Amino acid sequence: NAPAPTKRRRLSADTAAAEDTDAGAVACPRRTFPSCIPQDEQFSLFYRRFPVCSYTRHGKRGSGLAGAVWNKARCATDLYTPRFVKGRGTKKVGVCPICCESVKRGGENRKLWFSMKFSAFKCYHMMNVHGIAPASGRPFSPPVEFRTVERDNIGKNEKTHLRQGKCHKCKKWVPVEGIKDVETKVNEIFWWKHAHSCHKGSRIPGEADDFVDDDVLRAALAGELDDDESEDEEADGGGRLTLGLGRVVTY
Repeated sequence: NAPAPTKRRRLSADTAAAEDTDAGAVACPRRTFPSCIPQDEQFSLFYRRFPVCSYTRHGKRGSGLAGAVWNKARCATDLYTPRFVKGRGTKKVGVCPICCESVKRGGENRKLWFSMKFSAFKCYHMMNVHGIAPASGRPFSPPVEFRTVERDNIGKNEKTHLRQGKCHKCKKWVPVEGIKDVETKVNEIFWWKHAHSCHKGSRIPGEADDFVDDDVLRAALAGELDDDESEDEEADGGGRLTLGLGRVVTY
């Protein structure tokens, strides 16, 4: 008897897309900083570029956005504002505009929804996972210097030394790690919390190139992704963004 054919594993649309087009992690390019700014590999997320959101009001959405409605951003290069929301009041949630992009572009190819009423989106995910400032929709600036200091009165499972970073705005030395000698999921979170309370839109002079340089960015800079409320919103489906001059970007 012939052996039974091997059954193929069933994949969701998002998972299939990730495995078909995004095999292997892609290193994110880095932003541009003055030569005097150190770049510490322990805190690599301080320096990364981000993908401009490829989703538009009238573009085809792909899977994972059933029941969602378009949410207008401040501009096409706004990294903070969710492009899709659903629910109302205490049940209102927004999808992360960075995580929903493909791995190839610097996202995670996942539709991650967070509560907007209780600040899971506004005060945790965007700021403490991606390091995006709510006021500007741009990344927080990194420390301008690093140093290691010795600690006193060390408790159980605490570090004997602590890394600190110098803030370009307040000029203070701020801890960039916790005192507990345990692994941290997002190393950069301690600095980003300070940056949110201190920077208030201030950036290091000469800091530039926040975005991944690709067709989506060029379309955004050319005004091709500007929100136009005069047209009817298209139905869900597909996974392509049609740009001007006949260009098509897959995501």
